[in-house]
Amino acid sequence: MVTNSEISQFKKKGFFIKKNFFKKDYVYKVLREVKFIKKDNNNNRSFYKYYEKSILNKNKLILVRVENFYKINKILTNLIEKKLINQIISKILKGKPVVFKEKINFKPSGCRADLLHQDSQAGWNKYSKNFVNVLISLEKSTHQNGCLIFDVSGNNCNKLVKNKMKPLRRDELKKPNFKKLLLNVGDIVFFNSLIPHCSSSNKSNKGRSQIYLTYNKAKDGNHRTKYIKEKLQNFPPNNLRSKTKNFTYRV
Repeated sequence: MVTNSEISQFKKKGFFIKKNFFKKDYVYKVLREVKFIKKDNNNNRSFYKYYEKSILNKNKLILVRVENFYKINKILTNLIEKKLINQIISKILKGKPVVFKEKINFKPSGCRADLLHQDSQAGWNKYSKNFVNVLISLEKSTHQNGCLIFDVSGNNCNKLVKNKMKPLRRDELKKPNFKKLLLNVGDIVFFNSLIPHCSSSNKSNKGRSQIYLTYNKAKDGNHRTKYIKEKLQNFPPNNLRSKTKNFTYRV
């Protein structure tokens, strides 16, 4: 399911895309489960839900992200443990993978832009040096609804440009080449934690739900529990936040 040229592109460019990786019937099954979680209204405190103010209506809170569903939701757990995905990641990492983190990004109408950043800026290097992210497209990703934008130059995907939780400036990158990832239902993207990426805001009337799964090599340790614990301290979901403390999303 993965070619030598795709592995080579991952090393040089930091990513590769597999079109129509999942059949639409399976994706719609996963999407139904995601929509169920979305409507759960925080009755299940196990799911970590992140709400933000809509840029189109400052009086409206919109759900932008859900985390912590591995081993809680059966269908999404089966997705995370899918043999084909884990086989591809094993070839990329040259070793057995283990789950580091998981999230659902909704990017609904009114969602703000995601500023330019590298994932490892969030302090991931203290857990492991090598990560593989898997983006699973549950809905069509377009110019209008804030599709992901990658620097596909390969010039900035192998080291941290900035070791701070602050957005990157384009002039900090070496000859970047930005490309919009226009994805269909069932497409899947493998990318590392260093490729610079961003997305524009969504002012259309259609969202683009995507699942992001992150793995590291098992030999580097299983850090998911520690990561979640520290994330709860630094940036908890809305329903677990102290009313006396302000939390701001950075990158």
